[in-house]
Amino acid sequence: MLFNVKVVERDEYDAHMQELRDKGYEGELGLEYSRDQVVEFTTEHGETE
Repeated sequence: MLFNVKVVERDEYDAHMQELRDKGYEGELGLEYSRDQVVEFTTEHGETE
């Protein structure tokens, strides 16, 4: 994957993050989106390491 990265001042970053929050783009991802499939598998099957 390629990403375009722009380095900005902290004030500009904070303002953009607030704009996103104001539009409703905030939240927390649950474990269903975890890239750590081992945790998900062991939780579902009652297994431990």
